[in-house]
Amino acid sequence: MKRIILILLFISNLLLANNIGKIVALSGEATILREGKIIQVNKDSVFEKEDTLNTKDNTKLQILFLDDTIISVGQNSTLKINEYLFEEKNTKAEFSMARGIFRTITGKIGKIAPENFKLKTKTASIGIRGTQIITVIEDNNEKIFCTEGQIEVKNNLTKDTVIVNKGEFLSFKENSTEKLNIQEIKQNDIQEINKNIAIKENLPIDNISLPTETTDITKEQNSPIPTNKTLASLENKETVINIPSTDNSSTDNLSGLDDNNNFITRTPASFFNSTNSTASYIGSFPTELSSSNYMVNSSRETVAIPSDTRISMDIDFAKSNNQISNGKVNISDVGNGMGKTLTFEGEIHGNSGNLSLYPRGETHGDTGSAKLYGDTANYMQGNINFKSSDNVEINSEFNAKKQ
Repeated sequence: MKRIILILLFISNLLLANNIGKIVALSGEATILREGKIIQVNKDSVFEKEDTLNTKDNTKLQILFLDDTIISVGQNSTLKINEYLFEEKNTKAEFSMARGIFRTITGKIGKIAPENFKLKTKTASIGIRGTQIITVIEDNNEKIFCTEGQIEVKNNLTKDTVIVNKGEFLSFKENSTEKLNIQEIKQNDIQEINKNIAIKENLPIDNISLPTETTDITKEQNSPIPTNKTLASLENKETVINIPSTDNSSTDNLSGLDDNNNFITRTPASFFNSTNSTASYIGSFPTELSSSNYMVNSSRETVAIPSDTRISMDIDFAKSNNQISNGKVNISDVGNGMGKTLTFEGEIHGNSGNLSLYPRGETHGDTGSAKLYGDTANYMQGNINFKSSDNVEINSEFNAKKQ
């Protein structure tokens, strides 16, 4: 009997070891081609290396991989997993996109070994230096958008290579030998793409993660080894959608902070050259615990940031320096029901829309940074690492909106 149980456990672990990703949201129909067999997929279907996904008309789905990479796929699209390995000393991922619409948000492989994360189309190879890439391949045309960070795109025929920054894209014919021409992303471009890949009931922002109680990799950021527990979670557990908490009694006007489209177009230099206005900003933080978004509470425990934590500041655009004042991070509970306020100030660097945030008073830590977006600086995105005098710490990204 013990021998049978051991054999079953061995087979189970072997099967789990092959599973590298899972469909976590699905609307419509799709199939997987695996070793010559066509498999009809459903929500919770798992992927193996060398699988090829084909979606049908009016289909949208999202795939979550072991390292937290998310690929959203639109209708009539073909995606092949060429390589995928997520181990302590060997991580790599390579995906081929033959046709259709895709949005890729890179996970831990992109952070640990970005040089080993590759996307390929018929004409181009994409190396990631950022975290969000949109690929559109249709009617013998290819478009590659960078909506976060930076990517390196190489024409496979001419070997011409360019760096594409956030807010930029390339457009070219398949198998083209023309020079790669970088263009600025227009708001309409992204809105149209979102219609084709966003699944309404799962939000159009792709911030899907496995439950924190079952994800060893998330809890132990220093160890990227996918344990059997993690693999079993990917196989059996429900995926949760991180929907920012909303307090109906709050007077904060934070609508739009969840829409990635608001953080694509940088505020133009002409705004800073012509305005003498002042503005107040209020923002929020991600509520999921990760290596880049966390709080150290009064008990020296690393925990998720409370959902009602707010960052606020005033900006006087008429000043030539020290434009940022009254900066505050209000934390409702740092342990034992006690709150805490961290303070900061800062400045805008010329007409670039780049901000530096400096801890002030009893607050210490590193210099934070932020960038302004929208025609009239309506939105702000940044990160801070501030500590109180008793070492309560927030290290996190944030989004903020002009009030």
